[in-house]
Amino acid sequence: MGGNTAVGDGHDIAWKLATVVRGEAGPELLDTYEAERRPVAQIVVDTSLHNAKQRMFPDLDLTGVGAPVDPIEIALGFRYRSTAVLADDEDPRPTENPNEPSGRPGFRAPHVPIVTGGTARSTVDLLGRGWLLLANGPGWRQAEVPALEAGVDFRDPHDVFAARYGLRPGGASLIRPDGIVAWRSPGPVADAATTVSGVLDQLLHR
Repeated sequence: MGGNTAVGDGHDIAWKLATVVRGEAGPELLDTYEAERRPVAQIVVDTSLHNAKQRMFPDLDLTGVGAPVDPIEIALGFRYRSTAVLADDEDPRPTENPNEPSGRPGFRAPHVPIVTGGTARSTVDLLGRGWLLLANGPGWRQAEVPALEAGVDFRDPHDVFAARYGLRPGGASLIRPDGIVAWRSPGPVADAATTVSGVLDQLLHR
């Protein structure tokens, strides 16, 4: 799990450094690195200590050590909490079951089987090239980041996209360059351009 943690650290800080260096975000964005990654690392350490007690050191004193977390949830179901995420709920849990994704801000953008250009793919394949809006209806293309609309830019053959991303008709999910849901609008907004610009101002400290 330590190797996965290191990769996650780099994945988190790389896009933030690039964004600040390009002048697209305020330097305060860099403060979100520790806010997001330290809790994940702590869960890894605590879980590893429990593993060590179970497998090698039965007398190991774990007083004050946090409860272990399922490794799959640590690797794929972690949640970030920082000013680079605009949460829309008050659930305090640090992870969720990645096999039952909620699409909530702070979690990884869920995998949904889709079809683009006649090729079977995943929504995850659409991520990683910058900010992206995944929309469950029209009205988002005037925003300052690219928008892909279900049923237009990709097909949702199993009809699960809206449920996994927590979207009603007309809603959209804003995904960060590292594949984390930064914000979502469950339903349509009156002015997508103004709304998304204001959201990005908050997320990027610009």
